[in-house]
Amino acid sequence: MGHPSPLKGETTNQGAVSQTLSVSADSKHPDESIKFMSFFLNGPNQAKLAKGDWLLPTSQKAAADPSMTTKENGWDIATASAKDLVVAPFLKVNGFDEWKSKVATPTLQQYFANKISLDDAAKQLVEEGNKVLERYSR
Repeated sequence: MGHPSPLKGETTNQGAVSQTLSVSADSKHPDESIKFMSFFLNGPNQAKLAKGDWLLPTSQKAAADPSMTTKENGWDIATASAKDLVVAPFLKVNGFDEWKSKVATPTLQQYFANKISLDDAAKQLVEEGNKVLERYSR
């Protein structure tokens, strides 16, 4: 489309699942959509969104925003700590994403909806999780 991609750039890693924004090929307003996404994802707006969720912003530009480096509420300490963050080892385990989406999330949803007991949830997490991990270890 010839527009700059909001996905390009350096990021800090929080170990979160990445999210993408896209414009449908059927959109009647692709140019306006791209402009909105670019606005939505600019440094100051990312900083506002991150602060609203009490998270570190994902771009270095947003992390350097003055609102994220202020001493108010300890944001200066939080953003300074980003350089020392590492990806949690369990996120690198082959099959983790599948286990999380196909086993952990549905199991925990059942548990929190009082449809299964804590013991049943633990059993499902382990047994179904082992099946997923075994497929990846072959």
